[in-house]
Order: sequence, then structure tokens, then C-alpha cells
Amino acid sequence: MLIRKTTTAIATLACVALVASRPASAADFTWNVLGGGTQSWANAANWSSISGTSFPNATNDNADLRVGLTGNLALDVGASGTVTTGTIGFGGTGSAVTTDVTSSGGALLLNFASANANILSQGVAGSVNRISAPLILGKATDVLAASTRDFAITGTLGQVGGAFTFTNQMSGGPRSRSAAARRARSSSLTPSSRQPAAT
Repeated sequence: MLIRKTTTAIATLACVALVASRPASAADFTWNVLGGGTQSWANAANWSSISGTSFPNATNDNADLRVGLTGNLALDVGASGTVTTGTIGFGGTGSAVTTDVTSSGGALLLNFASANANILSQGVAGSVNRISAPLILGKATDVLAASTRDFAITGTLGQVGGAFTFTNQMSGGPRSRSAAARRARSSSLTPSSRQPAAT
């Protein structure tokens, strides 16, 4: 599934879009391995956090990958189980790189206690942002309007604990997609006819 941004307007509040309505108990994590490469999500040394906890792995956590990457980043969620975050921000700010949340067998769970989970897709021109790991929605999930770069989900998309929607708030893409319709599909999702063609 490709989620396309068709306008270039940048929201002035993009920097705070991920944390605007988060509860005080949430932990903020920023990626700190700027050289890219294949890295482990579950390695606490790869993240910086004021909270002092290890890595993003709880409902409401914020995983921010919007840093000055100097090379493509393949961020592996692990071989089994799930890692959980409430919000995730994508996009290399130093150069046009690919930021990909991958899997060697595990899955990424997006879950937020009191609001929708969020994805923010940004980065310099030419940045490629995607989740190729299996993605599980534990709550309705939005690709935020402040996103400025296309975003792709190339792995399976499922849900747990309810029937949740996946909503593209960027202009130009489909407004809402039910995860239930995608749950049983293969590991490769492609753009639907309702999404704009690549230009």
C-alpha cells in the first residue's frame, strides 16, 4: 500500500505533531545511529530517551526516526514477538535516504491508549519511508496531515483487539482503509485503484 503525498505544503506544527496529545506516561525515543545500515530496534544503545528506559516498546511510546541519517536505515523489529509504539516518525533530515522498519520474523504493533496511533512521514526531498515488517494495528491509526513524503506499507497489515481503520490524512490518498480487509492478504500490498498513480 502506497500512501502518496500530492501537495508540498508543510504544516508549521509538524515538529510537534507526534506528541501533541500524548499522556504524561509516554516515553519519547529518538534514533541515534546516524550512519544507517541494518540495525536492531531492541538495542537500547540505538535510542536516546529522557526517560532512561531502553527502547520504544510500550503503548503511547514515541519512536522518532526523523534524524540526520547519512545512509539508508533498515531497522529490524526482531525475530519473534512484537515491538509496540504509539507514534512513529520517519524521514532522514540530512540527506535523501530510505528508512525502512523491517523484520526477521517479528512485527510492529501501533497502539495508543487515549487517541489514534500516528505515523508521520517526512524527510528531505527523495526520502523513502516504509514499513516492510508485518504491521499490526492495536488502535485506529492515522498518517498525519503534516506528512510531506510518500509512505509505503509493503508487509502484511493486520489488527488486534477490534476493527480499526487506517486513515490517510495527507491530501491525495484514500481517506480510510479498514485493516480487516487487509488482514488475510499476502506479505506484499500494492496501491489500489483508488490511490493516485505514481508521477
